[in-house]
Amino acid sequence: MPHRIIIASTPHEAYAKAQQQYGIDFRVLSARQIALEGTDETICELTLDVPQPSPSDEVRDIFIQRGIDKAWLDTTVGTLADKTILHDKEKLTAYLLSSIYENIHESQELEDQKIMMFVGPTGVGKTTNIAKLASRYAREFEQKVVLLNLDRLKKGAKEQLALHANDLNLTHIVIESIGDFVRVLREVEEYDRVLIDSAGFSPFDIEQMMSNIECQVSPRCTIPFKAIA
Repeated sequence: MPHRIIIASTPHEAYAKAQQQYGIDFRVLSARQIALEGTDETICELTLDVPQPSPSDEVRDIFIQRGIDKAWLDTTVGTLADKTILHDKEKLTAYLLSSIYENIHESQELEDQKIMMFVGPTGVGKTTNIAKLASRYAREFEQKVVLLNLDRLKKGAKEQLALHANDLNLTHIVIESIGDFVRVLREVEEYDRVLIDSAGFSPFDIEQMMSNIECQVSPRCTIPFKAIA
């Protein structure tokens, strides 16, 4: 097991810091008070014995950080027939991705949903999926589709969605304010589908999430919108 050093002002703070980083899965090998040269102050140094994360734990943590349900992961990993996969990160990752794919079913609920907003962390494919859905609705079902862009944070976000809209010969509208958003939603009533791209943010970034407000669009659809000063 690898050793880790924790330094804090007091033994109590050092132990609390160790628990914050490693939970309860560690063992204290040594503890000592160190006098700071030229002062009357001391600091506490803890040497810990910390177990190395298993390959399966590392993979699980990554999937959980990406929003995959922990209970589902526990069940899926626990029912593995070939336990040797747990020691191979690449094989376990491939197995979990395959299991996720097998559990994805096309939702019929979206067939009647007119206004759809795509939210989630940056880089997960919101804009790309909007383009794919827009192509399906416009070309396969011959519906009238409009793309709204709320992303004023990511560089090139407006241009990326505008490019997709141009390729599909669709209307693309950039939203600059809350008032603008409400006005545009009234103006696009004639469209069959309103697909909305939003700025990417982490679901674990509570401060950023709390800076969002809710704009009531219809009795069936509440859309979160980034407040703009």
